[in-house]
Formats: sequence, C-alpha cells, structure tokens
Amino acid sequence: MTFDSRWKNPPGADPQQLFKWAQDLVGELRKGQSVPGNAEEAQDAVGGILVDSATIDFTYTDATPSITAEVINASITYAKMQNISATKRALGRNTAGAGDTEEVTAEQVINWIGTPAQGDVFYQGVTNPARLAASTAGFFLKTQGAGANPAWAAQTQNPAVVASGAVSAAATLDIAVGSTYDMYEIELIAFVPATDNVSLIMRFSQSGSYLAGASDYQYAIQISALSTVDEANDSIIISGAVGNVAGEYVTAKVWVYRPGAASFQKTALFEKASRSGTPLSASGQGGGSLLANTDAIDGVRFLFTSGNIASGYYAVRGYTFT
Repeated sequence: MTFDSRWKNPPGADPQQLFKWAQDLVGELRKGQSVPGNAEEAQDAVGGILVDSATIDFTYTDATPSITAEVINASITYAKMQNISATKRALGRNTAGAGDTEEVTAEQVINWIGTPAQGDVFYQGVTNPARLAASTAGFFLKTQGAGANPAWAAQTQNPAVVASGAVSAAATLDIAVGSTYDMYEIELIAFVPATDNVSLIMRFSQSGSYLAGASDYQYAIQISALSTVDEANDSIIISGAVGNVAGEYVTAKVWVYRPGAASFQKTALFEKASRSGTPLSASGQGGGSLLANTDAIDGVRFLFTSGNIASGYYAVRGYTFT
C-alpha cells in the first residue's frame, strides 16, 4: 500500500477531531485509498482512539471496515436529557397512536381514566384507577369498606324533619307516624285553646282510626309537687287547665317510641310548660301508654278536651336508632 501522509499521525486529544479522523480513515479504507503502513496498522490506529465511556460503546469492524457507537442501556443521566418545558409535566404520549414521547399534564393523565365531568370522583378500583360519576345533589360519598368501591348514598338525617307548620282554628292536630323512624319527637309550641280552662290531650290511631275507649290509656303527670296518675282513661293528658286569655298558652314536647313495631308497648313521654289562671305558670313532665293492645300505630292526635285549637305551631322530627 502506498504511503499517504494524511494518515501518518492522528490529531490531538480532542475527542471530536479524533472521531472525525477515524471516520475519514475508515472511509478511505473502504475506497481502497492509501493509508500509512499496512491495513493492520490502520486498524490499530483506529482502535487506539476509540475508547469506550460510561455511556458509549464503540465497535470497530476491520472486515467491513466500519465504526459503530451504541448508547449503553441505563447510562444516560437526567441531566443529559432535554429540559422539560414547564413544571408539573410527565413524559408519555397523549396524541392518539404510536409516536414520539410527549410532555403530558396532570389533567391529560386523568382524562386517560375516562372522560371526566365536574363533580366526578376518582378512586382506586380492583386493579386500575376508576371514575365515579357525579350523583344526585345532597348525596354523600359512602365507603363500603376494604375491598369494595365507594358509592354515592342518600343522606339520612338524624334527626330528620318530618313535618312542621302552624295550627289555626283546628279541631285536632294529627301527626302521621310509622316504621320509618324509631322515635318521633313532636313539639307543640304556644298552643292556645278556643275555650278557656281545658286540658291538652293526645291519642293514638291504628289503621287510620283513633282509639278513644274509656280505658284505652294510662298516664302519670307531675306538676311541681302535685302528681296525677290515671290507670284507665280515654286519652293521655299532657296539661290541664289551659287558659285562652291573652298571654296564656301551653308548650309541650312529646316523644313517641317505635310506633311501627308490632307486639311492642306503645308509650310516650312528655314535658310541658303552661300559663293560665290568675295567671299561674306551671311546668311538668309525665308519660303514658296505650293499654288497648301492643299493635303498631300510624298516627298521634293532639286536641283540647273542648273546643278548637285556636292557634299554635308544631314541629316533628324522626330519629333512627340503628
């Protein structure tokens, strides 16, 4: 082979110049051009400048001849990667189909789970994240325990407002009760009778019919130091001697327990405050029960022993025990 001074000495230590010199040398070998010495010396010259690094693996193939450079797996540091354009970005691909890596926002990643709408909730399913669509207004997110997905559920207030309103010139106030709640709390607020000096009483109904037999009820009431007990009456007396002169009234709170239960004693407790007479203010508490049977009841009636309820206000709340 003829001597060509271009290949006699490789350039200095600059890696880019060395690599370019080696590439040119290999190109000349492929064309059969002159190199210094012989082919073995040329191979040695190339191999001497191709030094592997922590990230690049060089290979010189004498037979071809050729030079290849391969990036070593897991060798590129984050610092050598292209800068990400903004904070809170992940690398992936949001564009449909295969293609280049892209920067992806958190919102785009969430959209991969399913098309979201305002009010939706994301949770971990059996194997993958999942989306729970928004539900009816007022529903709450209910956990169903480990190993189960959450679900929306209707909120059960305890107590729940069952009914409320004003009473005016009415013979009775009838409150529907049943098995929906374990206890009903009934407030009678500033009830005034149309007739002076009458008693406020209550009765229960079964199948829509109010019981008023002479011995269907018993009650006991204590007002200050005075106690009254009646073991056989047509009603439960809450307050006696209620007046209707200006400033006279009766206010009471009554609790009725498990009205919808069969074979269960139907009882009621009450507290009351009243003003009547000269005037005479009084407060007391008591209770009573249905003696006729232990069947379920479906209503509670309040009335005065004579005349209408001239005015008043009421509120009913339901409680569950479970």
